[in-house]
Amino acid sequence: HLQQQIFQQIIMHSFISALDEKDVPMSPFRSFGSYPRHDNVYKHKKSLNYDSMRSKIMKERPNSRWVYWAEWFAYICLAVALSLVASFVEYMEDAITDYKKNKTQTYINENDLELGPTAWGFYSGISVVLVFVASFMTIYIGPGAYGSGVAELMGYLNGVNYTKTFGGWTLFVKVIAVTLAVTGGLCIGKEGPLAHIGANVAMLTIYLPISGFEYFRNDWKKREFIAAGTSAGVSVAFGAPIGGTLFAFEISKPNTFWSFDVIWRVFFACALSTFLLGLFNAIREGQPLGVYNSSVLKFGDVDTSDATILVLPASIFMGIIAGLMGALFVEVNTRLGFYRKKYIKSNWLK
Repeated sequence: HLQQQIFQQIIMHSFISALDEKDVPMSPFRSFGSYPRHDNVYKHKKSLNYDSMRSKIMKERPNSRWVYWAEWFAYICLAVALSLVASFVEYMEDAITDYKKNKTQTYINENDLELGPTAWGFYSGISVVLVFVASFMTIYIGPGAYGSGVAELMGYLNGVNYTKTFGGWTLFVKVIAVTLAVTGGLCIGKEGPLAHIGANVAMLTIYLPISGFEYFRNDWKKREFIAAGTSAGVSVAFGAPIGGTLFAFEISKPNTFWSFDVIWRVFFACALSTFLLGLFNAIREGQPLGVYNSSVLKFGDVDTSDATILVLPASIFMGIIAGLMGALFVEVNTRLGFYRKKYIKSNWLK
């Protein structure tokens, strides 16, 4: 009993010394190192504490194998949830795009010249409506879903806490707004936003009411799950698990939290989410399930090509032109972004 009381006093003292005056310490026997919690106090913190407890008592504390397997199960839940969300995004994009295309084609196929403006008006009008709804939801409902989210993820993995970046409303608005913006015809893609979507799915996964997940609700473990969600989001966008893993490794600069264990868990989440996305898409499209189906397992295009060395100069020239145009686009987009931030202040103008 005396040893237990001493242990409790040491843990409580370490918690109290690390908190602000307004913070309330959590019972050490509820979840070790699980502060700060995902509450209002946590949301207003500007920096994150990624240092794990290194005291001798904590190192000698027995580590249950249940927590080890619960962590792997959490990564499985992350992969399943993200693949379902990505499949939903693809389904909605295909459905809305097909509706726009078929309806416009119906107007175009009419031989009456008076229906020409009708086809143009329908296509333009529905695109404006989709973009307006996406903008309205982002500005007024989920401001944390603004932009691609990659910059915020880069900051979070390096210790900066951005308020409203993670949460249920942010995930909901991000999914709907990205779908509407892409189908509305904006010059954007779902690849960057899917990294932010994956990070939100990872954050919500560890708050599922499952026994053992409470051990992962500290900044130290949250960063690993956010890295896995970011990697899995890029992986399902491009169908590249290794590329997704390297993406999170790159935007973390790379930070010192990367280890072989973390890399394996992140890669496992990427590979499983990519496989499940192909599986769900095959089921949705009514395709046969099997390793021979390109929707389930993607090995790239293996068709032969008749290209010769003579096309190399043309390819180099096209690469130079494309690079210059890309640099011009980035420069113009950056200047427009600064202009909007400086002069457009009110929400209705945004």
